[in-house]
Amino acid sequence: MSFKIDNEKNACFVNINSTFAKKYDMKYTLVIKQGRDGFLIGQLKELPEVFTQGLSISELKENIADVLEMYLEDMREKYVPQGVMLDEEEMIFA
Repeated sequence: MSFKIDNEKNACFVNINSTFAKKYDMKYTLVIKQGRDGFLIGQLKELPEVFTQGLSISELKENIADVLEMYLEDMREKYVPQGVMLDEEEMIFA
């Protein structure tokens, strides 16, 4: 895990592997910002629609891993191919 603090943007960038991402050897960058009432706000840099909050960095990382897994499951369920689908296969990106 690595940290990078950007004082201009008031953000901390953390490279993490979520439980789901480890299965696929994919890495995402968690951007952490200070929220209200002691909460930390986390958002994935590569998938900005994946975001959550937590009271600590460890809670935030657990929450973002859960949200990422739900997001990817939702995308798979909603996907409707256009045209005739010839094949479907899971791929591992390392």
